[in-house]
Amino acid sequence: MINAFPGSNPDNILFAGSLIAASTLAQTTLTLTFPGPISTTAGGVQIVGASGVFSTVSLASVQSSVIDVTLPGTDAINTSSGSFRIQGFQLPACGPISLAVNPVTNNYILATC
Repeated sequence: MINAFPGSNPDNILFAGSLIAASTLAQTTLTLTFPGPISTTAGGVQIVGASGVFSTVSLASVQSSVIDVTLPGTDAINTSSGSFRIQGFQLPACGPISLAVNPVTNNYILATC
């Protein structure tokens, strides 16, 4: 299960994945859609602190109000949890961020806090 925790600074979101059951994972895209355009900070949008099952997570694209992240697939049974942080952007003033995974048949489960 993946939980998203907006940081205390308006330029980062922590994603923490908890192992629910050992299984294989299919590579998938995690899409963050913001209620308006996001502006990037001097270093640009980047993934930092990737660990565990997310150690190979990568930034796929950044568009006006969308950030796409590639979540890794596993050939073997995954038995790890992990986390990563997306940083380097300014959140729009208000409104929720929607999260989605595609395809949904990948064994990743989203939870929001």
